[in-house]
Amino acid sequence: MPRALPSWCCIRSGHCDVLLIAPHGGRRPSTDAAFPRVRKVNDLYTAELTLDLAAKLDATAIVNGGCDRNEIDLNRIGQITRRAPWFLDLLVERIAALRAHHREIQVLVVHGWNIGQPKCDLGVGGTEIAGTLHPLGEASLSVAPGYWAGRVAAFRAACAGAGITTVVGERYPAAHRSNLLQALSPRFVDHADPRLRQLAEWARGGHLNAVQLELGIPLRWPGRLREALVGAAAAAFGSAADSAPPWRPGKSPGHAPLTPLGFHFHDAGENLTLFTSIGRLGVTTGGRLLLFLGGQEIALFTGEEAGERSRVGGLELLADGDGARLHFRGHVTRLSDAGLYLDLEAALAASALTEIELRLHFEPSSGRGREAAPRPGRFTGTIGIGNRLATIAANGFLDPALLVRGPGRHEARTHLAASFDENTCLSIRCAGGETANALVVTNGVGSTTRARIEVETDADAYTPRAFLLRLGDDPTPVRAWPLARMPIVRPLDDGTHARITFGPARFERAGRIGWGVYEYGRRIGP
Repeated sequence: MPRALPSWCCIRSGHCDVLLIAPHGGRRPSTDAAFPRVRKVNDLYTAELTLDLAAKLDATAIVNGGCDRNEIDLNRIGQITRRAPWFLDLLVERIAALRAHHREIQVLVVHGWNIGQPKCDLGVGGTEIAGTLHPLGEASLSVAPGYWAGRVAAFRAACAGAGITTVVGERYPAAHRSNLLQALSPRFVDHADPRLRQLAEWARGGHLNAVQLELGIPLRWPGRLREALVGAAAAAFGSAADSAPPWRPGKSPGHAPLTPLGFHFHDAGENLTLFTSIGRLGVTTGGRLLLFLGGQEIALFTGEEAGERSRVGGLELLADGDGARLHFRGHVTRLSDAGLYLDLEAALAASALTEIELRLHFEPSSGRGREAAPRPGRFTGTIGIGNRLATIAANGFLDPALLVRGPGRHEARTHLAASFDENTCLSIRCAGGETANALVVTNGVGSTTRARIEVETDADAYTPRAFLLRLGDDPTPVRAWPLARMPIVRPLDDGTHARITFGPARFERAGRIGWGVYEYGRRIGP
């Protein structure tokens, strides 16, 4: 045993053949949004979950309960050997102690995946094709075939019974040379470091099987799904799993062809705003649902699925003639102050898990228009969140520009969209300047006009207080006032960052009141 360990490293001794590791259970300092830099989010609640599972199994556990992964990343072999060599010593010592009582040792490395789905990505250094594991690139598999067909299969079956989806290396295959799981595989059997060599020899000799568990938000936050995940893992990796039935994956549900869709509206009667979209995100399909619930309170779901899907977790958007249907049933993170999203980790830490169900129908107010243009229409349906049931009857837009965008696909732009009634609305999106073309619908007839946007900011240059929109030669301006603000920081293509603020807004034009949404993006200066 090392003579001294950092105060943030928690060790639990157990008697079964399982070693649990939570490398990213710490917290980072608050982010200064004026000086953004690339900072990873720690895996919230993995420390607590790992200790819960260790108690359930009577397992040994090594838990980082306090160190920011941006300072020391215990999942990166290079950082470990340079900055935390004691961790390798500890790993070898603990496995050796367990091997004195058990021929084979199971290692479970617990991580967080910041999606709103009850989904676990199993990382073993490869991918699964027709039930058989195949290593990715130069990676080594960290499990033996018998272990995969036995213990891991039992875990997947128990998860399926609890409504938890398991995938294999969909996002985190644990195949990178520096990934900790590769140190628990035969990959480094010829390495110069004797500790890495020892771990590899145990793995090659069949004495070590290791699995990386990447857990979605509903599986980590306190609640029934976290309890179900702990129960499934205890049943599969505990001593009673030896007689578990083999894993037989169920038939995947069919998916309608993906029709990328994005919507937004504000219902003034219910004081509720919705943004949602499904679209391609690289090689996956990304989905997003954001609700402003009144004031600064929000509810957020983000998810992703491999390949091209019309459904992401519990979120489904389907074309329906010229209109569309939107269904969602699942979990969202609910936060009382959207302003916290300037620091993603702080926002997640302050969020509670809530179940929500919504069913909405969108009917356009005119026939099919240009595919890339926003289309006004009417939203009807219901949204249930907690004890609140909202009946929706609101005007808004089907807006292709809302589609999910990946890293580096953001812009510093201004967007205003308002509905005054079913036949009168406007939408303008301005990037890189103060003037742009605006879509204006009056008495159900749409036209495009040149428009100019003026922005009055609040305490800083990034927070809009009011907007003034001048449409062509019309002497009557349109004014808008934000009703709530959700600020985020996003990278731009040139390596700089933009601060983007968005939310619902109240509009006024010649005494007429309208409702809609706004987005204000500005590049962060030096």
